[in-house]
Amino acid sequence: MGVAIYPVLEDGSAGWTNRIEGKSLARAVEVLDRRAKKCKARTLFFFYSWSREEAIIEQLGGDPDDPSTFDESQILLGKWYDPTEGLVTVRVLLEYVRSCGDKIDHVRHVIEDLEEFERVLSRAAAGGVRWYLGLSE
Repeated sequence: MGVAIYPVLEDGSAGWTNRIEGKSLARAVEVLDRRAKKCKARTLFFFYSWSREEAIIEQLGGDPDDPSTFDESQILLGKWYDPTEGLVTVRVLLEYVRSCGDKIDHVRHVIEDLEEFERVLSRAAAGGVRWYLGLSE
C-alpha cells in the first residue's frame, strides 16, 4: 500500500484525482522538498491540510455521522491555498525531475503525477478555486 498525496479542490470537483496515483510522488517527497527549498519555493507539504471529516476522525476520534461523538467547537478547520502558489512549487519540481530524475525512484510516475497536479492547479487557478494537499493511506 503506502501513502498517496493528491490535490483537493474547494469546489469538490469530481474526477480530478483519478489520474493521480500519488504514491510514487509521496515516496519522492524528501528529494523534492530539498529541491523546492534550494529554489526558494514552498515544499509540497507546505500545502497539506485536512477536511472537516478528517479533523473529526483523526483529531477528535469522533464519527462525522454522529455528532454525539465529538465537540463541534473543537474541530480544527483546515486551510485552503491559492492554486497559483502551488503551481510555482509544482513547476519547479517538474523542471527538476525532468532534468535530474535519475535520483528518484519510479520517476515516470512522479512526472505523471506532477503533470496532473499542474493541470488540476491550472484549472483551479483559472476558476478561482482554492486547494490543499490531501493525504491518504
